[in-house]
Amino acid sequence: SIVESGQLIFLDSSDAYAKDGSFAPDNMIELLKSEVDKAISEGFSGLGVSGEISWVLDYDDGIDLIFEYEWKLNDVVFNNYDMSALCRYNMDRFTTDMIINVIQLHPFVMLDGNVYENPYYVPAIGYKEENIPKYQLEEWLINITKLTNLKSDFSTRIHEVEEEFIQTIQHEKLITQSYLDIMANLLVVLDKKGKITLINKFGADIFGFSVGDMIGMDWFDNFIPNEYSEDVKSVFTKSFVSPDVFIGEYENEILTKNKVKRLFKWYNAEVKDINGNKIGVVASGIDITESKKYEQMLLEVSNTDSLTKLHNRRYYENHLQELDIDINYPLSIVMGDINGLKLINDAFGHEKGDLLLCEASKLLKHSIPKGSLLARIGGDEFVFVLPKSSYQEAEKIVRDIQLKSNDIEIESIKLSISFGIATKENGTQKIENVYRSAEDSMYRSKLLEIHSMRNSAIETIISTLNEKDVSSKIHSSTVSRLAENFARVLDLSDDDISKAKTAGLLHDIGKIIIPSEILNKKDVLLFEEYEVIKSHSEIGFRILNSTTNLRDVSNIILCHHEKWDGSGYPRGIKGKQYHCYRE
Repeated sequence: SIVESGQLIFLDSSDAYAKDGSFAPDNMIELLKSEVDKAISEGFSGLGVSGEISWVLDYDDGIDLIFEYEWKLNDVVFNNYDMSALCRYNMDRFTTDMIINVIQLHPFVMLDGNVYENPYYVPAIGYKEENIPKYQLEEWLINITKLTNLKSDFSTRIHEVEEEFIQTIQHEKLITQSYLDIMANLLVVLDKKGKITLINKFGADIFGFSVGDMIGMDWFDNFIPNEYSEDVKSVFTKSFVSPDVFIGEYENEILTKNKVKRLFKWYNAEVKDINGNKIGVVASGIDITESKKYEQMLLEVSNTDSLTKLHNRRYYENHLQELDIDINYPLSIVMGDINGLKLINDAFGHEKGDLLLCEASKLLKHSIPKGSLLARIGGDEFVFVLPKSSYQEAEKIVRDIQLKSNDIEIESIKLSISFGIATKENGTQKIENVYRSAEDSMYRSKLLEIHSMRNSAIETIISTLNEKDVSSKIHSSTVSRLAENFARVLDLSDDDISKAKTAGLLHDIGKIIIPSEILNKKDVLLFEEYEVIKSHSEIGFRILNSTTNLRDVSNIILCHHEKWDGSGYPRGIKGKQYHCYRE
């Protein structure tokens, strides 16, 4: 145990304080010296002494004995040994005068857990020579000088620290500004009044100012366009009153020094002081002017028919619901289909067909009221939606379009459009059903109109071909007569004879698309030119195949340059594969 090992020793008053029955400071000092030497010799690094001497106050000279003990402890023990002691006095037990004197005996004082250097300390020699006032005065003067010097040193050091701190802050600010300046985004900090307190060089360059010039400038008065600066500022101001108003992301235009507008997307964060109070906003901005233009262009491309520049089916389907509201009833849907577009493409080429579509688009666009929705929803199909328009009003618009279409010709073929109308009178009708009704009506009209239009178109094609190739009319009439006679020799039916005669008359109709310089060339055709000529069989087939009453004839036209041995064109069929009537 620690008692048996000598680490803990218990002494009674007769062993320590009062060998002769009274308190003897010298005895106590000798005991402490003996125990200290013993602890050191035995290798201990510390010695703890705990005792209680308040009973000494029971003697008439008890206070003097305690003072004698304290100064001798300092003089004999503490001045000769590398050690210190913690002496504890109960302020409720001892008088104030005694506590003051005890304090003077100790170079350090512990109060409320803190250790202080004692400015009122009097060395033990003052008590030893019984001349306390002299040493008290000397020590106090030394302490006053020391404290004054210490205060001066402290003030100097405080000033140095302040300078170091300012330099550090300035250095850190320069580093921070450098980091900000190399950012590829605009970064700005605004105080509660909207004044700029910080901005990076990248941002200042955008506005056309230096960083220094922009500090302190009002953000909303100088860099937000007038037309909505108050609205933006209002949102900013409210964010300091209500946290729910703060907007983390925002898009708005800014105004440069040269009054150029740029669109920015902002990512915002609050700036708070050490108490958590909001004192500003830091915003990182990205210039999205060009990307927004590109995005808008892509949106327009995705919603626009590239040929006619009208809206496309996607746009129509996405925006139809916007018009399908009570205030727009009656709401009329008109479907339109260009008649004979395929025939014109086959006869004159797709450029002419595209031109027909563009002319039809212009006519429709200029004929319908403002606020209507017009779209090309298929190859030859259009739709327009007329808000606040009855069936009769839609009919009037259609009649006006049909009348004007007579003035539009492509290669002498008049523009022909079949229409269908359906009207939504109230909210109980489904818009999808109204659309289908208009579509069905259009197809019924087309069945009635397409036959005469195609026949007329074929007549126009033949007439145009005869103008391009002066020998064509005579050649076609000759072939028609020979085909008829040959069919009669073969004893074919009257229907087959009629087909052979018609095929002979129309067999070169496909040459309508062949350039005149090739058709009328006197010299031998080049290989490439001959390949163009050979395409007329297929073109003639496509032109006539689109017309119901000439569909059988179209097959003869397709085969009229085939040969029994397979050396003909366009398919190179031979022998029994060849079932067509041939010229």
